[in-house]
This record gives sequence, C-alpha cells and structure tokens, in this order.
Amino acid sequence: MSHIDERDGNARRLPRVLVAEDDSAFRRLVVGRLLDDGCEVYEATSGVDLLRQWAAPTWDSTRAIDLVILDHRMPGSTGLQVIRHLRARHFTAPCILMSAFPEPRLWQEAEDLGATLLAKPFPLGMLSQVAALRLMGQGASSTPLPRSRNR
Repeated sequence: MSHIDERDGNARRLPRVLVAEDDSAFRRLVVGRLLDDGCEVYEATSGVDLLRQWAAPTWDSTRAIDLVILDHRMPGSTGLQVIRHLRARHFTAPCILMSAFPEPRLWQEAEDLGATLLAKPFPLGMLSQVAALRLMGQGASSTPLPRSRNR
C-alpha cells in the first residue's frame, strides 16, 4: 500500500506497524488510531501470535515492519520476551511497549532493549506522537513519558 505525496507527486510506502495486544477492545483503539495516522497495520492477539506472524515465510522484505507496538502482559509471552526474541534475530526496528504496571525494572529493561515504554492508560494522541518520533528515528527510549488518566 502506498500513497501519493502531494508535495512532489511521488508514491511513498505507508509505515508498517505490527500491533500485539491481547485486549481486543484496546487493540481496536490502537489499530484505529494508527490507521487514522496513515499507517498500514497488522494485528496480533498475543506475543506468540506476533512472533508466529513475524517468522512466517510470507513475511519478507517486501512486507518489512517499521514499528512494533505491544502490550507487556500477554498470555504465552511477555512483551519484553518478544522484544528480546526479535533483537536476538537482528530486528532493529523501533518497539513501543505498553504496560499498566510500569515498574522501575520494566523501564530499565525496555530501555536496555531500545524500546519505549508507555504507561497505561495514556491518551491515544501520545501514542501517535511517540510512534511518529520512533518511525523518524527519534525519541530516546529512555525518555520517561508521563502517565495519563485519559485515553
């Protein structure tokens, strides 16, 4: 999927984002926001599902993922375990880890893996901002993000 940049008329590939969230209602919110932001979005229902999709033979360079957004507490595999697995296989795209329980150790582990941690709940606008920064190669993973009570 691509779109035409109105500035120069050239086709540009939309950013491809893989979202893993076991809460289907929250996953729909996240996916909807990313689609509104102009992303091509793939969904996974768990960390295991994300890894299965990522490792599928049909997942090649023509479908490269630009950003992974995943929940930390999911059945089968935590978000950190998934990120470790991806990094061990030389996956260098940015990752955003979401957690309703952002303990200090989790912040540190996410930072060590080059991931940005977002504390739930957060406004969806914050997710858009962080995703845009990470897609542009900006936004230090160690930057603490404020916890918000609004979505």
